Amino acid sequence: MNIFTTDHPMTSRSPCSYPKEHPFVSFVCSVLLLAPLITPFVIWRLYVYLTSDMGAEGPPPDPCLALASLIIFAFAVSLICAVPLVLLYRLSARCWKRWHAAQLRRTAYRRPIATTLVLLLAGLFLAPALAQDVVSLESLSPNLPANAPMVWQVPSNQIPRSLGIYTNVPTIFPVPVLSNAIRLASLPMPRNLTASTNMLRVSDSDTELWSRSLDVMPLYGQLGYRIRGEPTNPTNVPTAAEVTQLAWQYARLLGLNTAELFERPQSRRELMCEYGAFTNHIGAIGTFLTRKIGGLEMRDYGLDVEFGAHKQVRRFTVLWPTLKLAQTVPTATPQQIMQSIRARKTPLAMLEPEGTIDRATLAVLEKTRTLVVTKVKPTYAEGRYGKGPSNGPDQVFTPYAEVEATAQVDDTNLHIRLMAPILAQDATLLTYPTSPASTPNRRN
Repeated sequence: MNIFTTDHPMTSRSPCSYPKEHPFVSFVCSVLLLAPLITPFVIWRLYVYLTSDMGAEGPPPDPCLALASLIIFAFAVSLICAVPLVLLYRLSARCWKRWHAAQLRRTAYRRPIATTLVLLLAGLFLAPALAQDVVSLESLSPNLPANAPMVWQVPSNQIPRSLGIYTNVPTIFPVPVLSNAIRLASLPMPRNLTASTNMLRVSDSDTELWSRSLDVMPLYGQLGYRIRGEPTNPTNVPTAAEVTQLAWQYARLLGLNTAELFERPQSRRELMCEYGAFTNHIGAIGTFLTRKIGGLEMRDYGLDVEFGAHKQVRRFTVLWPTLKLAQTVPTATPQQIMQSIRARKTPLAMLEPEGTIDRATLAVLEKTRTLVVTKVKPTYAEGRYGKGPSNGPDQVFTPYAEVEATAQVDDTNLHIRLMAPILAQDATLLTYPTSPASTPNRRN
């Protein structure tokens, strides 16, 4: 399959009426389309005016000749009226697009897929959309008995002695990458395509009635294409293996460093047709290639792709901020991580794909006799543990820990995953909020 598809059901060639490619021809076509719509109104007004004085003097004119003359004259008047109307509409549309682009810059959607997860990692108080009460971080963390011992069985090489904190700078996508993205989306190539920090939108319509759109937001390091609407056709949907192969091809064409990407098996997903004759049939399959920083996973950043009927791309999204190392800080000790668990600052990992907390497991963990920590996996995410994601284009990326443990409850062993602070500063601020950050009991 040629990934630069030219047989897209919506042709990629721009029509003659496309305003960006053929502005004069587009203007003339708009006038010629609007004039016939105005003509009936002009004919009616002329007819009312002429018949009001009919018969006052002289014989009546020939009906056929009068009707033909009336139609020709009315169409000429309509053409003259259509010119300022089209100019006024285009001026209004241009002003609205500039205002809308300015609003988009201020309120651009930049959160990756699991925004709720990132907020949870950060230790914020989460306000449910349909409730007035707030859910505290402690209510999402295991409430272990005070006398339940903790055993640390994590190999010392799983936690580096220090980790970096990164900030982002604008990602300037090169012209070849932009050209590849536009071709992959089968959209018309704009004139004078340049690499810059300016936002760019290429769509199949200049109005909000677009069906396919490619948006580039360099300040957030995002480039995304999408088709409006849900899948409705299950014909020749690619297999999961084919989607993975296509995802790696797209990663190379979009200028991503494939050495910094990997695919988690749970990233693959199926989308069902929601209405029509093929309801509940598989209408699209997607996957997510996750980015790595220094060998560590960068949660929800990378490349997201989705393919539908006839293996046509329905969506691809590049989430690739350009990172700059701000500082290197020491990591937490085993004692600090276990103290965070004891202080209920380590929420239970959410269920996938539901994105909810298993309350039944939290209730069972209250009867824990012994907790054995077996694995700690440092992972990067946007924001700071205990402070939350940053606002605006200036973002900060810090690590947290995915902790695997075994809780001995009665006669059974319960395997759980927790999210915990991995930086010594974060662990200290959470467990001792009034004490200065310190790094006690460093590992040998």
